[in-house]
Amino acid sequence: LEAVWKAVTVLDIVDTETRRPLEHVEAAFVEAPSYVLGLRHRGPEPGQVFRGSSPLAVPGVTAIHGVAARAAQVVVRAKGYGFKRVTLDLERGGRREVRLERGGTLRLTVNGMRSPERYSLRLSMPRDDDRAEDDSSALYSGDLWPGPRTRVIPSLPAGPWVVEVVRNGRRAAHASVRIEAGTTRDLTLVLPPRRKPKRMPKIALTLDIEVGAGWPLEDLQVMVGRRGAPPQRRRLADCTPTGGRTWRWTLQVPDEQLFACVDPTGVVQRVHDPREPGASTRLHVPSPAIVTLACVWKDGTPAAPGLVRWSGLGRLPGAPWSAGGRATRLADGRFRFSAVPMLLRVRALRLTGGFSASTLELVAQPGAQEARLELERLCAVRFELFDGETRVPWHVGLDERNKAEPLFDAPDAHFDFDGRTGTLLLDPPGRWRFTLRPGPDFRLPAPIELVLERGDNGEHRVPVRRK
Repeated sequence: LEAVWKAVTVLDIVDTETRRPLEHVEAAFVEAPSYVLGLRHRGPEPGQVFRGSSPLAVPGVTAIHGVAARAAQVVVRAKGYGFKRVTLDLERGGRREVRLERGGTLRLTVNGMRSPERYSLRLSMPRDDDRAEDDSSALYSGDLWPGPRTRVIPSLPAGPWVVEVVRNGRRAAHASVRIEAGTTRDLTLVLPPRRKPKRMPKIALTLDIEVGAGWPLEDLQVMVGRRGAPPQRRRLADCTPTGGRTWRWTLQVPDEQLFACVDPTGVVQRVHDPREPGASTRLHVPSPAIVTLACVWKDGTPAAPGLVRWSGLGRLPGAPWSAGGRATRLADGRFRFSAVPMLLRVRALRLTGGFSASTLELVAQPGAQEARLELERLCAVRFELFDGETRVPWHVGLDERNKAEPLFDAPDAHFDFDGRTGTLLLDPPGRWRFTLRPGPDFRLPAPIELVLERGDNGEHRVPVRRK
C-alpha cells in the first residue's frame, strides 16, 4: 500500500502526578501488545516502532499489518511506567497528552510446557466502570513456545492482573496477581499433564460427485467433515474423473457422522453415520440458478451496498455447513451469484451510505433469472470529538458506555454502527439522545440531542475537556 496519510501525531508523554515529560519513551503500533510484553510474535512491522524523549512524533501510516486505516492504536510505554493504549488519527494527526503512571514488572515461570505443542500467554486487568476502552485493561497476548520457561514482563500498570496460559486454544493454567509500582512480582504456573486423546477408528469413504452443466469446474471444492473439527478438502479438479461429468474421491475418515459439501454450490449432504447405515455417498449438483440482483432505493434509483450474501433457507440437522455465499459485484447496484435451485434468502450488508440491512426471499429456478431488492434509507450521523483543534479518536461502538436512545414512543427503534466510516445508522427518524464517552483523559461531554430525518447524513463536532 502506498502512503496516503502523511499527518504526524505528537505525543506529550508525561508523569501523571508531576506532569514531567518522560525520557526513553516508546510508541509501537498495535499489534504491539505482545511486543511490549517482550514475547515472541510476528511483531510490529518495520517503521512502526518509534523511540525517543517526550514530545515524541509519530508519523502517519497507511496500513497496520496490511489493513488500510484512518485511525490506529499505539502502545506507549516508558521505563518504570505502566504502558497505555492510545488511538491516533492517521489522517489529521494533531497533538495528544499521554499520562503514564508508575508500573511494575512480572517475572513469570511456566513449568510443564512440552514440544511440539504451542502455548500462548494472556494478561488482562479486570474492568471497572471508570476504565475506558483505550485504557490498558484490554487483553494482551503473545507466544510462549519456543523459548525459556521464565519471562520478565515489564511496564505493567499497577493493579490486579489475570494471567492465563493457553494450550491449543484452551486455558491450561491461570492465576491472579497484583502488580505494585516499582516492584517485580514473581509468579509460577504449573501446567497439568496432557491427556492422550482417544483414537477414532478410520474407514474408507468413497464419494461420487456428479456436476450439472453450467458450473465452472475449476472453482468447485469438496469438503468432508463434522461439527467441531476441521474438514478434509479437495478441489474437484483434483478428484478422479469417472466419465461424463462425474468425479470420485476416496479418503480415510473417522467412523462417525459425516457430511459432505460441494462449495460454493450450496449442496450439503450427510454421507456417513455408523448409527444409521445406508447414507448415500453420491452427491448430485444440479445445473445452477444464475441470479442477477438489482439493489435500488425505494424511488428506483440504483443503490450500492458493500456486500450481498445469499443463503439457503433451512439447515441439515447436525451439518457443520449451510448453503450460502457472497455475490459478485457488477455495476449500477447489480450483483450476481450462482446456487443450486432452492428457496434462498438474499441480504444486502455493509451499511455505508445509510441504509438498513435488507432481506429478500426468492425461489431460485434453473437458468438465468433477475431479482430486485429495495433498500430503505436510514438516518445517518457521525460525531467527531475535539480537544481544541485536535481531533480525539474514540471507540464509537455503542454499548453500556456509549448510548443512543430514542426520545419518542418507538418500541422497534434500533441503530447499527458502520465501523469502517464511524457512522451511526438509526431508525426511525425523530429526536434521539446520544451519550458519547471519550478516552480516560477526558471528561464525559453532556448528552447530545438531535432531530433526525430519513436520509440525513451529517457530521457533528463535539468539544471535550481534559480531566
